[in-house]
Amino acid sequence: MLIALYRIKQDGCVAPPVPSSKIRRATSSVKKRTTRRLDGIISEDLANIPLVLINTLFRLFTRYLSECKVQWKTSKTILLFRKDDLHDIRNNSPILLLSVVNKLFGPVITNRTVRTLDDGEPYEQAGRRKGFATMDHIYMIAKLNELSREYKRSLCLTFINLKKACEFNETGAITQTLDNKSVLT
Repeated sequence: MLIALYRIKQDGCVAPPVPSSKIRRATSSVKKRTTRRLDGIISEDLANIPLVLINTLFRLFTRYLSECKVQWKTSKTILLFRKDDLHDIRNNSPILLLSVVNKLFGPVITNRTVRTLDDGEPYEQAGRRKGFATMDHIYMIAKLNELSREYKRSLCLTFINLKKACEFNETGAITQTLDNKSVLT
């Protein structure tokens, strides 16, 4: 099935169509045995979806990609209690109940963008790239240490817990401190 490319009004970009084979693969990978969502569809409904509906989803997904207006991207957030004090918000885990169609569309978009983003990421920033693990970084640190000894150069490594850094500091204060130290931001 051939479908016209859609142009995005704001900048004239063209959204390439979503192949129906990707939609078929996504329908088979949606988690089974889940509760009925806000849209009234259960995951099992997608398991044996007819080709006519695949083609309809194909057209809709391509249109949604180009228009950037998705009405079914709403979700319902609920809190699951974990432990200790019920009234302490940190003891609850928020989960999103998404529509089944959204759960189907998400992997299609993710698979489409991951390779492009991974290819654009420099080798030094391999922290979350596919095919890289913590051991790769440990090896790199050991290699840097070895080379600094071999060439009799001092080595300074800085490890930052970004989660804690962002929790306890305001972005403006961090930027001001970096400016005061003549660090380019």
